Amino acid sequence: MRFETVSPIEFVKRCRDLFDQNYAEAALPGHQFNLDESAYVQYEKQTPSFAIVAYDGEVLAGFCSVFVSFHQHTSEVMATNDAIFVRPKYRSGVLAGQLFVKAEREAKARGAVAFQWIVPVRSPLYKALLVRTPKESRQWCQVMFLRNF
Repeated sequence: MRFETVSPIEFVKRCRDLFDQNYAEAALPGHQFNLDESAYVQYEKQTPSFAIVAYDGEVLAGFCSVFVSFHQHTSEVMATNDAIFVRPKYRSGVLAGQLFVKAEREAKARGAVAFQWIVPVRSPLYKALLVRTPKESRQWCQVMFLRNF
C-alpha cells in the first residue's frame, strides 16, 4: 500500500468518485450530497488542511480528509476529520487503521493539539475510537447530534 499526503483540492480531484460512495454509506439523513468544492479551495488557501490517499498499485483504495484550523473557543490548532473511506475490498485488512494513525500523526505535525473525529455511532471507526481512548479520558469525549428540521 502506498500513501500520499495531498492538499484539499488535490483530494477532491483524485477522490471524487469515492467521496460519492462514502456519502452514500455514511450520509446525513435527509440531506442530498452536493460537494462544495469552493470550501476545499478556502481550506487550502487559509489552513494547513490535508488528505491522505491510499493506493494499492494504481487503484485508489481509500482516503482520510482532515480540516485543520483554530478552535473558536481556545484559539488552539485542532484537526477534524472531513471524511474517511475505504473501499469494501480493503475493509477486512488494516487500511482503515493505517489511515486513522497517519491522519492523527500528520495533524500533529501540522500543529494540531487535538483531533476531533466525527463518526456515526454505527461505524467500525466509532468502536475503534472507544478502544483507543483510555477510559479515564472518555469523560471528556463530546457527542455531536444531527437534528434535522
